[in-house]
Amino acid sequence: MTIVGIPKAQGRAWYWLLVSLSLATSQSIQANSAELALLALSETVNIEQYRTRQDTDVYIEQFLYNYDPEFDDVEPAPLPFIEQQLIWLLDTRNSWSDWVADTGSRLDAYFAGKQTQSFSNTSFLRVRLGPTYRKQGDHDFTPEIKFKLNLPLTKDRYRLIIENDPEEGKSLYTKTIERIKGVADENNDTTGTLRIISELQKNWTLSNDIGIKFHFPPDPFVRTRASNGWQLNSDWYTSIQASLYYFISEDLGASIVSNFDRQLSTTLFFRNTFEAQWSRDHDKFEFANSFNLFQELDDHRIIRYKLATLVESKPHPFVSDYYYETTYRQKLYRNWLFFEVTPLLSFPERDDYQVNPAITFKLEVLFTKNR
Repeated sequence: MTIVGIPKAQGRAWYWLLVSLSLATSQSIQANSAELALLALSETVNIEQYRTRQDTDVYIEQFLYNYDPEFDDVEPAPLPFIEQQLIWLLDTRNSWSDWVADTGSRLDAYFAGKQTQSFSNTSFLRVRLGPTYRKQGDHDFTPEIKFKLNLPLTKDRYRLIIENDPEEGKSLYTKTIERIKGVADENNDTTGTLRIISELQKNWTLSNDIGIKFHFPPDPFVRTRASNGWQLNSDWYTSIQASLYYFISEDLGASIVSNFDRQLSTTLFFRNTFEAQWSRDHDKFEFANSFNLFQELDDHRIIRYKLATLVESKPHPFVSDYYYETTYRQKLYRNWLFFEVTPLLSFPERDDYQVNPAITFKLEVLFTKNR
């Protein structure tokens, strides 16, 4: 396809962009007309027919990458054909889910006894498979596997957490590329962490972690995080999370993330996210700003439109990348089998800001007892 007045390479890029927008438009026309509010704007005020504020991030994260098994979404309509065709997948998935949950329960009982019986077991295993196709035949089919074993110890504010692929120590650019590709760094490590959670004044939450990164040689670390949220007015809500970490390997870093949220309609939600990060290892500041529009088509389908910019401070302040992506995500079966497609237009500095189109397909399976 050639667009008049536009170079061939950029013409292909605009073609992908038009395809993604056409998909969004056609899906929107077919969307359920019932009022399915995406979320509310306050964690203290419940608006009729709207989700509570605490469900907001959980809802978005459950649909886009960051799974929270405590969220109980609406069950989809029965899909007998899928169930008949995927008997092996169902049995395997259920067996693994039982193993993940039972492992957490056994360790809960060992460490904390009966007092943890009423706590939610948020242990999970997530597997994402699918190809990424880029310009000039650069393809990738690397699977992504993420797990988390969350064990309450003695009291609700003490937790033992074992997980792979922690974000501390990674540059903001690396984390962004991983999000775009949907694939973790090949050198990701597993960490074991003792977390102490405290409720401070004026709705501030503080967590302090003492842990170790499991590689050779082992790398102990400490980390602290503080978070809060405020209702600015009837339309806008903002939240902030600040963190500071230190690894014995002399990697010291800090980051801050702020969100500005607004409910536009019963099916549209806007979020502006700003991130800033510094690390002694990389010896520079990094900044990212993104505008996100979430469109809920029905109980099982959602689209995210995202426009983002990355800026680095050294050797001089410059834009390292800016990109536009559209992510269409559909729940195929219950709350644990998903399909996702993401067309992307990236303009990285390393390519002299030439357009770098890509498209990613993902099939995601969640293993956890709650699903």
